[in-house]
Amino acid sequence: MVTLSDLEKEYTLIHACLQLAQKSSQRWSRGTVLSLAVSVSRRADEVVGLLVDAGMFDVAVNVCQLFDIKMNVVFEHLAVRCVNITRLQLLITISCTFSDMTWHGMT
Repeated sequence: MVTLSDLEKEYTLIHACLQLAQKSSQRWSRGTVLSLAVSVSRRADEVVGLLVDAGMFDVAVNVCQLFDIKMNVVFEHLAVRCVNITRLQLLITISCTFSDMTWHGMT
């Protein structure tokens, strides 16, 4: 017997894969994503990994909550992304400061 919960889980996974396909259309072929939506429907953890790789953290959290999957991978990737953004901002600040010093003849 199929329950409403089963249908909700199946719909959520397929919808997540379709969102992933829209965002990642240049990275993967349409056939790859559609086959993923069909074959991975029983592997929510794999879908979460793909969502996290694509930066779709909110969708990944929803799938984790629905399937009672630990959110460690989501938080780990989110933390790494935050660190990378911070490093990039620091490099930009240093570069702009150096450029400004060069522009004003301070080097």
